[in-house]
Amino acid sequence: MILRRSQVCRGYAFGIEFLGFAVIGYSLYRIVSGAGHPLWLVPAALMIVAGQLTLSIPGINSRISMGETLVFLSLILFGPEAGALTAALDGLSSSMSLHRGPRRAEYTIFNTAALALSAYAAGQLFFLLLGRPAIFGGPKVMLATVILPAAAMALAHYLINSAVVAGIVALEACRNFFQIWCRNFLWSLAAYCGAAGISLVAVILTTRSVPQGVVFAIGSLLVVYWISRIYLHRARHDIRASA
Repeated sequence: MILRRSQVCRGYAFGIEFLGFAVIGYSLYRIVSGAGHPLWLVPAALMIVAGQLTLSIPGINSRISMGETLVFLSLILFGPEAGALTAALDGLSSSMSLHRGPRRAEYTIFNTAALALSAYAAGQLFFLLLGRPAIFGGPKVMLATVILPAAAMALAHYLINSAVVAGIVALEACRNFFQIWCRNFLWSLAAYCGAAGISLVAVILTTRSVPQGVVFAIGSLLVVYWISRIYLHRARHDIRASA
């Protein structure tokens, strides 16, 4: 039974990694072919720093990154391919800085693939609902027209990424998927929605002035990190008190 569970876990991880790196490869091809604006490198470069702003999730051996704001900003401004690559950098930088030991490469590969996959799917949904190409360099859009697509994008990114991570945790620990997801990931929906809201304001500012939008995004990201850190510290204390 243990061997069978291990085989299922490895098969699940391989499937996610295959899909995720297929998305990364396709996105790189599209970017190199000229489908993306070169300025997508700005949020991508900032992501390398933001990837260090991670918080541990109480109760399981997993962490979340504060880089969702930059992922959403890249998705909205430059398209799904740029967003997927930015998300991949998020997974790569955060995993490399956090995980130690013989399984470090496994965690890094899986997290990088999972984030790229969920970001790309969320970006495709956003532009499907918006009905137009990437916003940067194109006609200006009204804030009201992007609120619903952005909300759907945040929800899709949250559901896919949290489900993928909860799935691997459940398989490795032989625990109930829904219990893990509800207890450790349900609360983070607010963080994803907040990141999407911040990115929308940053997008509006960026269409007027790129530095202005970038400064707003970075400042807001730091505020969200500080608030989330306080909340998770209290949640960790409550879990230890109830144990």
